[in-house]
Amino acid sequence: MKKIKVVEEDNLQDQWFNEAAKQKRETYMDFFSHIMDDYVHDYGTAVHAVGACAVGAAWAACDIAGLTGFQASFVMWDFIRHWTYRNNKCGLRLVNWDDMLYPQCEYKFEKRIHPDIWKGIQDEAKKRLAEYRSGNISLHEDVKKHWESIVSGKVPFGFEIGED
Repeated sequence: MKKIKVVEEDNLQDQWFNEAAKQKRETYMDFFSHIMDDYVHDYGTAVHAVGACAVGAAWAACDIAGLTGFQASFVMWDFIRHWTYRNNKCGLRLVNWDDMLYPQCEYKFEKRIHPDIWKGIQDEAKKRLAEYRSGNISLHEDVKKHWESIVSGKVPFGFEIGED
């Protein structure tokens, strides 16, 4: 079979992600082979192809495991932590800007850090300052001062400590 050359402007990714959401154990490998083998991908479509395959695999696995929607909501965080942010020490936050359309969601846009996250930021700043002082890392003076202010309890960038 001849491979189809695709570019991002073809917008096939919408179709791939729609198909990904329908994957089961029995269909996933054919889906994967279709996405990866039937096309010649460019720089952009390669990213969408891998993303669609990952989403398809998650749907197939969720079907097998019988995950609830609540359980499935944690899959994305596992993927983000283990794919892109393996070295993250202090936490991550995802902002759904669509929520800004609803007045009852105002609390989601407050500059607030949960106390546990703030403690993690302080602990990480303290650890990195110790690495700097032991000569293991170099550091710009402005960053050093910023870390020292965090360790001393000054919450940066206008944030407050509080429950989400």
